[in-house]
Amino acid sequence: MGNNINIPYSAFINGGVRDGMEMVISGTPKPTADKFSINLCSAQTVDQGDVAFHFNPRFNQGCVVRNHKQGRGWGAEETAGGLPLQRGRPFTLQIQVRNQGFKVFLNQKHFCDFTFRLPLSSVQFLFINGDITLQSIHLKEERASSHNIIPYSSFIHGGIYDGLDMVITGVPRPQCDRFSINLCKGATQEQGDIAFHFNPRFSQGCVVRNHRQGNTWGAEELAGLMPFIRGQHFTLNLKVLSHGYQVLVNGKHFCDFIHRLPKESVQYIHVKGDVNIGSVEFRRQSPQISYPGAAAGSVTYPHSVPNPNPVYSPVVPATVPIQGGFYPGKIIQVTGMPHIGGSRFNIDLVCGYSQFSDLAFHFDVRFNYGNDRGVVVRNHRQGGQYGVEEKHQPFFPFVQNANFEMMILCEPHCIKVAVNNQHFIEFNHRVQPLNLVDHLQVNGDVTVHQIRFQ
Repeated sequence: MGNNINIPYSAFINGGVRDGMEMVISGTPKPTADKFSINLCSAQTVDQGDVAFHFNPRFNQGCVVRNHKQGRGWGAEETAGGLPLQRGRPFTLQIQVRNQGFKVFLNQKHFCDFTFRLPLSSVQFLFINGDITLQSIHLKEERASSHNIIPYSSFIHGGIYDGLDMVITGVPRPQCDRFSINLCKGATQEQGDIAFHFNPRFSQGCVVRNHRQGNTWGAEELAGLMPFIRGQHFTLNLKVLSHGYQVLVNGKHFCDFIHRLPKESVQYIHVKGDVNIGSVEFRRQSPQISYPGAAAGSVTYPHSVPNPNPVYSPVVPATVPIQGGFYPGKIIQVTGMPHIGGSRFNIDLVCGYSQFSDLAFHFDVRFNYGNDRGVVVRNHRQGGQYGVEEKHQPFFPFVQNANFEMMILCEPHCIKVAVNNQHFIEFNHRVQPLNLVDHLQVNGDVTVHQIRFQ
């Protein structure tokens, strides 16, 4: 995430909190700080739900209070360890989720343990508030260990998107012939398309990169010297960019691989072959986004500053405030997956937050609803009355059980929508002024991975 993250900060923890997860938070207490808190909560704020872990440095008392809250009642405070933070001095806090509780490190030194008092399943949000300047937040997930059986397969919660960094550590076995790391649609190489196949082959002295669609492999890419050594540890970074995958081996750029299949098709990472895997981490960031050109030769819409507070995996039906308001140049990005066998889902720009509020833009994706099959209906609603439906479309961009990336751009006279980096439709404004629009609502047969505003 970017610098100077807004406080208070609240973010949905994609996929929940699990054993092996690590949260790394970097910040600086303000020069006149009294207190701040970092909370693992069941709701967006401390006041709205239970708190499984409350980490609360108090400078005026010279201690760090650790606690939990259930309902309206706080538990017994833990304060041992003093206050290893200083006003105005940067720090790095690591909260590790382990078998029986949270392990806390400050500036890479163990500070305390906090035994679970509430189930991990209750934690859905990270909430930070108080006298702190927040620089960065990273959620790391250890998805594999050296004891895991190869082949290894893991579902990628939230799919992949621009800015995601997959970090794989391991050791090629002493007699290694080859191994492969695959970004797949299915849980194994055999069960679906492969968007990216990364295949070191020691007997040939090269690393093969490829894709597979159906049963057909594409053209192999082989450039670059073999960067792996049998029996020696490696760190591999697979970074997702707008044009493709960027690969680093031991911190050095190795290759780029241009997207041949939509990144939205990737649901699993799969590793097989003569390798011992140490860890697989997904480092989630908030990259800059821009709306694609509406036609060939058109100018790409200007970049803007990325908002540091994406909303991860909200429960549908979801109502989310539009951060910063709605105005020309505003971009809203929604990634998700339509349900198998689902009838419809809709994404709406709402003037208010109730189910009866006016809709400035009603985007209704219909797989099988009434007489509509594979149609996106656009409309508005004002005073309880819907307007004239718009159904014309150049194509139907949604597929059930496949990830999508939808971008909504506000222009002075219309709303533009792109799906999977292709311009889809325009919808002239029917509700004015635009600043009446203050919420995004999602309903229906869809799982939402992420919502971002900029």
